[in-house]
Amino acid sequence: MLSGFIKETTLKFMIFNGIAMSGLLAVSQTINAAPSQQQVLQNLSSFLTQIERNHPRFKIDQAHLQAAKARVRAASQPLYNPEINLDVERVSFNREGRSEAVLVGVSKSFDWHDKRSARKNAAFIAQKVVESSKDNTRQSLIAAVFSALADYQAQREIIVTHAKRLTLAKQMLAQAQRLYKAGEISKLEMEQIRLSQTRTQLTLNQAQTNLATQTQKLVTTSGSARKNWPSLPYSPPPLSADKLDYDQLVNNLPILKTQTLRIAQARSESV
Repeated sequence: MLSGFIKETTLKFMIFNGIAMSGLLAVSQTINAAPSQQQVLQNLSSFLTQIERNHPRFKIDQAHLQAAKARVRAASQPLYNPEINLDVERVSFNREGRSEAVLVGVSKSFDWHDKRSARKNAAFIAQKVVESSKDNTRQSLIAAVFSALADYQAQREIIVTHAKRLTLAKQMLAQAQRLYKAGEISKLEMEQIRLSQTRTQLTLNQAQTNLATQTQKLVTTSGSARKNWPSLPYSPPPLSADKLDYDQLVNNLPILKTQTLRIAQARSESV
């Protein structure tokens, strides 16, 4: 009984020692490889700039904005153009021949009710609605990209964790096989360790499948495929809550601006 207790204690000590060394190595590698906060934010800024330049949804919104600006320019033109009338009128006949008179007339309609200004104002409000909708699209899309990027980054770290667990499980199995050959542990104990390694491998495979799913989601959301995706900072920049103007934040929300402008647009069109 004492010999069995010593064997079990020895095995547990080796396992604990392996876990501790692997954990210390992982922490050391993470600290050495972690980019600075400033570099992370710069990479994110460049990434968002590329999305705004190349994403199909932004291109569609930009086309809508250009069309709205063209409607404003068209609405600024005069409603009525001058008309020139050219008439030929026969006046009389005499012995010397026929006499004719040419009458030239110019007519002009006046915009007494200032419809031109009303049309221009309605077109201008419609342009502002398009601009606000574009800002709302930008905010929603960037939020969706950040969410997909966070899921992708979390899944990558899960894979790294499972890969380290698998490496440790393989080391444990190799050590168990040596102990089994030396007669220190039974075959059942060795097979239990082998089963643990198999489960760890299956977990890693599932995590890799999940990463492929998250990668495809990120590609679809961002509108482009990349070999290297930027990382998100582990902690947000410092923010002083007592210095925030919450009313201004709410009033500057693109969705609130859009709805307010739509109300103004409906009123201008009903005039």
